[in-house]
Amino acid sequence: MGSRQLWILCAILFGLGLISQPIQYLFPKYMEDTLGQRLWIAGLLRAIPIGLGGISALLAGALCDRFGRKMTLVLGITGGFLVGFVFTSRSAMVILVVLCMQGIASGLKSAGGQSYLIGSVKTSALGRATAAYFLSGIFGQAVGKSVAGVLINRYSYAAFGFGTVGTGLLLVLVTVLALPRQQTATSVTETETDTNPGSEIEIDMRRGFLATLWQNYAPIIGRRNVAILAGIRFFSTFSWGSIQFLMPLLMARLADIQITGFFGGSSDIFACLCLQVTGMICDRTGVIKPAIGSHFLILASLFGLTISAHSATGFFVAGILASGAAWSLSTTMPRFIKLFSSNDETGRGVGFLHLAWSAGFLSGYFVASLLIGLGQQIPLICAMVSVSVSAGLIFTIDRSQL
Repeated sequence: MGSRQLWILCAILFGLGLISQPIQYLFPKYMEDTLGQRLWIAGLLRAIPIGLGGISALLAGALCDRFGRKMTLVLGITGGFLVGFVFTSRSAMVILVVLCMQGIASGLKSAGGQSYLIGSVKTSALGRATAAYFLSGIFGQAVGKSVAGVLINRYSYAAFGFGTVGTGLLLVLVTVLALPRQQTATSVTETETDTNPGSEIEIDMRRGFLATLWQNYAPIIGRRNVAILAGIRFFSTFSWGSIQFLMPLLMARLADIQITGFFGGSSDIFACLCLQVTGMICDRTGVIKPAIGSHFLILASLFGLTISAHSATGFFVAGILASGAAWSLSTTMPRFIKLFSSNDETGRGVGFLHLAWSAGFLSGYFVASLLIGLGQQIPLICAMVSVSVSAGLIFTIDRSQL
């Protein structure tokens, strides 16, 4: 756990969470307050870039395994300053373009960052290292959300956006200079291509880009446990996407923008505690029990949100529990990936799982934006159904590999 690479990575993720997540968190309220747009438009503007992030994660996984994890991560960090332009524009088209660029960068960041994480520590410490990885970003966004509510209330959305752009550019420079390079890239030789075509990122112009991409991912996707894991990632993240749309919007309606920022920060701080506890449990007992427990906690929190949608206090408490439970489940994912893939497949494993995450998040986020007009409880009930499906899938994993 004392890896220098890990601690530098965590510091970078703290900075990224600090500057970028508050804008994504408050985006639905920004669209409603500043632009006067219908909520389904806000959902669509966020859903499309998230889908692009999932596709870019596939390419990022290939980039990690071929050209190295640091380069992929640096490209992903660019999203930290790009997203700042969202709060500086009143044009839906400009916002869509910015969010699409940020979505592509997020896929690169996710695949590059998690692959870098897996390569920085031993398997025996991966649970705690994963907790530290996610904890860093969440603690950063906890601080950022708490401060964002105050700054936006005192100044403006635009002022906060320009501050994000400047700070994000500085973070990219720090990442380039401070983060050590991991020696993972391999060159493609004729012998290697003949003997193990699935282990390299091959570019065969005669067969086409998509065929090449499929050839490299097919050995991973075809494994039963990986396919089940992708299903778990999709359905559990569908609920998280719904929650991420609903929580800041409903809390802002029950209270104000400052309380909403504090609510987001408090949720993230609690998630930090849950991450650390879950990481330690994973290292001691394995990954399956924490994953099952996290599902039931998500279900309980969604039920709490459903029955307290008109109470600021009840919604505050249930929302905090929802964030902690969702991030606890995320803590188990890198360990699952390491168990179900070889070392030279790590990047592609992360990329495939991020595609499932993106598909789930964009679906949940957009569906919630459509259904909220029918009642606040309707999208929460849909989220509960989705988590129930995910909970059922986890019992179908072949435990001989765990």
